[in-house]
Amino acid sequence: MENLAFLDCWYITTINQNPDQSVYCLCGIVDNHPKKTNGTHITTSYIVSIDEDDIVTTHSGTKYKLLNVNPEYERIHPNTLEKLKKLFST
Repeated sequence: MENLAFLDCWYITTINQNPDQSVYCLCGIVDNHPKKTNGTHITTSYIVSIDEDDIVTTHSGTKYKLLNVNPEYERIHPNTLEKLKKLFST
């Protein structure tokens, strides 16, 4: 199996590419990333897909296994993981 980065305490954010288009990214605490120090808070490049195993692929090609949603974000936005999957379902 390929090397995966792990994203914990994650939440969804949007970035405006231009005035007419926003993309979805994730923020969280990363481990096992090829270029980032373990425990670093990051913002990913924009999301391309998410699979049934909760593995997100980003525009940069990095794959993240999603761990726990940020509890405060989940309190405000219940069912975060399910909503994220729905955004990227085909």
